[in-house]
Amino acid sequence: MVKVDIFGKTVEDDPEKEIVFQASNQEDAKKLLSYEESKASQYVPELAIVGEKGFIMDKIDEILPGMKYFEEKVLELDAEDAFGKREGKKIKRISTRKYRKNMNEPPKLGATYKNKKGEQGRVIKIGSGRVFLDFNHPLAGKDVEYRVKVVDKIEDFKDQVRAFIERRMPGPTAEMMELDLDKEEKTLFINIPQNIVFQMAQQQGGIYFKMGLAYDLQEFMDDVDVVKFVETYEKPESHDHDHDHDDEHVDVEEAEEQIEIDESEEDSE
Repeated sequence: MVKVDIFGKTVEDDPEKEIVFQASNQEDAKKLLSYEESKASQYVPELAIVGEKGFIMDKIDEILPGMKYFEEKVLELDAEDAFGKREGKKIKRISTRKYRKNMNEPPKLGATYKNKKGEQGRVIKIGSGRVFLDFNHPLAGKDVEYRVKVVDKIEDFKDQVRAFIERRMPGPTAEMMELDLDKEEKTLFINIPQNIVFQMAQQQGGIYFKMGLAYDLQEFMDDVDVVKFVETYEKPESHDHDHDHDDEHVDVEEAEEQIEIDESEEDSE
């Protein structure tokens, strides 16, 4: 298990027109068109298991064996091996009426359209009651370049588990979860703090996070057969109600007597 820093961009004759589409560190991420400073903590090195597909791009995985730590390699791919060639048959035309019916809004240039098959296209032209949609990948037809660097090897059990957690939920979340392994039963307990439970509930992705993480751990870690998630809900701090209320609880008879005394003093004056 290793962590890989990957930087991907298109190859253009004019460097000013290059498009950065992948970054796995916060500095490179600033070059992304979609960069959001509030989500900077999510840009971290990619997890890879050398020789196992499904973690990083196959072409990148192929160059990892034999790489030294912090050695940098550049991988150049033509369009066909990257995001594919642009195909005219993937340019579709539909009526503006159909677009409005399916999307519940009028078409706009650059907007994303999803058809019944779940395919996504971009609006590239609007006119004469028709909408033209491009279902090619946005980077189709472009040669690309990847800069690859292995920055860490993960050997400790808990570090490996946290790496899988980060893969499913990027950011500092992994460090906040307590881990406990029952070696005899091959059961891993993952304690999820209350604030993380609420975070997952708001994002409505908690169940998918748990299912995906459990699959990763059971598939790639020999010491784990069962994964149990423990959600912690702490009791709110109670307030001490044993206060001194002498000023609030006044004897009625004493109060009336005091009023009479005050009135008699006023009369004498």
